[in-house]
Amino acid sequence: RDVVASDVNKKALEVAELLRGAKKPALVIGSQTLVNYTPAQAEALARAVESIGIPTFLGGMARGLLGRDSDIQFRHKRSAALKKADVVIIAGFPFDFRLGYGQKINKKCTLVCANLGVRDLYKNRRPDVPVLGHPGDFLQALGAAMGGGRGDWDEWFGVVRGREEARDAEIVEQAKEVGDLINPVDFFLKLEEKLDDDSVLVVDGGDFVATGAYTLKPRKP
Repeated sequence: RDVVASDVNKKALEVAELLRGAKKPALVIGSQTLVNYTPAQAEALARAVESIGIPTFLGGMARGLLGRDSDIQFRHKRSAALKKADVVIIAGFPFDFRLGYGQKINKKCTLVCANLGVRDLYKNRRPDVPVLGHPGDFLQALGAAMGGGRGDWDEWFGVVRGREEARDAEIVEQAKEVGDLINPVDFFLKLEEKLDDDSVLVVDGGDFVATGAYTLKPRKP
């Protein structure tokens, strides 16, 4: 009943207070966050996420939301960050295999989940702060509640960024491997440098797409 009666703006104020007291916050944004959004609304959402200002991981249709480069966006070692985070916000992303069914998230953290449906809101992992509503609207309200001021998270950003840079270095080394066939990592790194800002990436499942997911940087949602 408390979920059905939840108010997105009220929940945003509550979560903003949690973030102000957090030392290691993290945000995961999934496809639901952009459901029924226009390009203009997506731009407003991106500005709100930047205002929240915590380490952010994008998945599904949210890829590209923050552009090619953002100092709060990370692509690697998401599970490692979620295992150590003290406040975790999952917006529009179900607790399915991609999140280890919720078990890859620190069990002692304060877990916030915004979802369009009650079933996905509670499936596999019960959040401490459930938000029933449009995840994109919630993040915009949260961005407004945060007021654009970042917390004392420099040390935490340093840890997450260190992992990111180490993984990027590994990828560069993998791209140097030479064999009889095309090295897919090398191919994608070269493609990344050639992509125009208005490029549209069309993908299917499998290892080749998985490689593209950690090498290519979508420019827009």
